[in-house]
Amino acid sequence: MSLLIQPAFGLSALRAFHAADRDMRLSLERLSTGRRINRGSDDPAGLIAVEAITAEIRALEAQQLSASRVDSYATIAEGDLSQASDLVSELRGKLVAAGNSGALSDEERAAYQTEIDSLVSSIERSAGSALERLEGLNLPDDAVGDLASELSAAVSDLRAVASGGEFDVSSGKLEEAMSRVDAVMSSTAELRGSVGAYQRYALDAEVRSGQVAVENLVESRSRIADTDYALETANLNLAQIKRKASAMVLKIARNLPENVLHLLSD
Repeated sequence: MSLLIQPAFGLSALRAFHAADRDMRLSLERLSTGRRINRGSDDPAGLIAVEAITAEIRALEAQQLSASRVDSYATIAEGDLSQASDLVSELRGKLVAAGNSGALSDEERAAYQTEIDSLVSSIERSAGSALERLEGLNLPDDAVGDLASELSAAVSDLRAVASGGEFDVSSGKLEEAMSRVDAVMSSTAELRGSVGAYQRYALDAEVRSGQVAVENLVESRSRIADTDYALETANLNLAQIKRKASAMVLKIARNLPENVLHLLSD
């Protein structure tokens, strides 16, 4: 008989119980996953915004990675140029020493020439390695490309101071030999400066700008998609209170028909 008697407030309490239970489960899910949006039905518009922001973040991260890679290879190329610059300075000193014809024997001049030949070969290797790396980077800077071409031509002209060259030690043409060395030194310094400027004012700026943009986008995505723990904890407590209150009302509603029948039977 009690199953057939259902007070109206019992139905309201049952509906409130299910609503509170649903809210409690939703809050528990958000608290456990750390995400406010776990499926499209949680916030369709928010989900679309989050996916768009995520795609933009990934594109910026890929761009940063590419810029960092270019910067790394440019640093390696700059290291090769620095080595070449040191070798050119040493070569210049050897030429000055070898040019002192009045105080050197033929054997000493030959020894200097051997050192000069070795230095020229080392300069060619270091400069060639640097130029090869810079060419592979495809730096969008015409100045870098022009200076690289100048350095390549200057290094090729430097062979004239090696054994058998037009301006080797035995030729006695120290001034002409020094002009070839100075050309390489100048071209190397200019190229290093140009590459360094590109790294500092283009690559580094691009990386920093990308980092700031990613940070801002991540913060924006977090505001939309991530759980507000203070809010969800409050929602969970409220849902638990409503659930308990609804359960108590349901219990009263279930016992009320029996109490009424008991009074009528008396």
